[in-house]
Amino acid sequence: MPSTTGPTGSVEVLERIAGLGDRLRVHLAGVVAQLGDQPVRPQRLAHELHLNKDLTSRLMSALSSDEPLAVMYALPGPVPLRLFLTAAADHGTSTSSIDLARRSVDEFDALLSEYFEDRSELDALLGTSIRDARRRSEAAAKQAMFRGAVGIKGVSCEAACVGFMIHPSPTQSGWCDTLMVGGMIGLRRLRPGVNIEYTSDLAESDHVRAPLGRTPDGDSLLREFCSPQRLPIESIVESRRVRYRLTGDAVGLRSAINLMLAEYYPANHPLQPVLDRPRVRYVYATIEQPVRRLVLDAFIHRDVWPKTTPSLAIFDTVLQGLADPVDPGQAARRLDLAESVEQIGTGISCARHKSLPRYTEALMSVADGLGWDHKAFRTFRCEILYPVYGSQVCILFDLHRPDLG
Repeated sequence: MPSTTGPTGSVEVLERIAGLGDRLRVHLAGVVAQLGDQPVRPQRLAHELHLNKDLTSRLMSALSSDEPLAVMYALPGPVPLRLFLTAAADHGTSTSSIDLARRSVDEFDALLSEYFEDRSELDALLGTSIRDARRRSEAAAKQAMFRGAVGIKGVSCEAACVGFMIHPSPTQSGWCDTLMVGGMIGLRRLRPGVNIEYTSDLAESDHVRAPLGRTPDGDSLLREFCSPQRLPIESIVESRRVRYRLTGDAVGLRSAINLMLAEYYPANHPLQPVLDRPRVRYVYATIEQPVRRLVLDAFIHRDVWPKTTPSLAIFDTVLQGLADPVDPGQAARRLDLAESVEQIGTGISCARHKSLPRYTEALMSVADGLGWDHKAFRTFRCEILYPVYGSQVCILFDLHRPDLG
């Protein structure tokens, strides 16, 4: 059981909740077992007991879990559970089973009254505990996937970083310009001849790349932040995609490199929803090489989407390539992982990370070239240990405006 602090988050309280979850699962399942042919479907249960289908769906979903905290998180509250038990009793369920279940529901009610202002506080505590448990479980699986991918591909990377700065456009009113700074730190080729690339795709049909004017030839590499500075990189332009390919044949631990590059996309996000554009805007990173750590940052100017809180979506790219997170048809490709995005502060400086040497320095350097104020951004971060090879990690911003639906 995770150790947490505070009166509603002590180990003792979580242990009490878990014990209650076990009892509720056993006693409620004992009642359900007497309600006809098994397995019982929520819709049939709702019809036979004259109950709301949402209630029976939540109940059956909770009883399908063998994790006590997950049971408590999924269960309806004491009032709807009592409605269910009354209906089950009227349907002929044994009095002893009903009494056992009612005592557990009464205990549930008492626990809520003792430790929580309302059910939402319990859900907040349980949600955190369940996510922590899932992260520990997923970490072992993702680390095994990383090791397998390294062995198969012959490439490894210590850390990947992708930072998107979104700023009001100085030339097109109502639109935002975007700056992307991306890098791969501690990138190693472990076998001769292995192909290593960093790929950049434009998300929408009218998005374009514009030169940053840092070098006469428009080189996207931030050479002063690369190691070695004269990296043997070739750029391969394929319509809307650019592939930055590492050439040469250096192999082994001593061949580790740090790659940093920047791209600029003018007027590629609206400040407010517009009829011919998706309401949901997003930035993303793809896991093209086995990497130990991903840091995906979104730096949103204080005048851009000020009331919007981001969410996270992770997609499988193995069979169908890049996903469009805005398309409802892509939902089946989402990976259900216990990862999250959170605001870590204000300004570019708060994005410093011990695994990413000179990352914020590179961000500030390119922002300076555009005349952007370092302190004017809200900084959101998704950090993932052992991100799934062959996945796409998206930070989404939903631009609500009722008059546009």
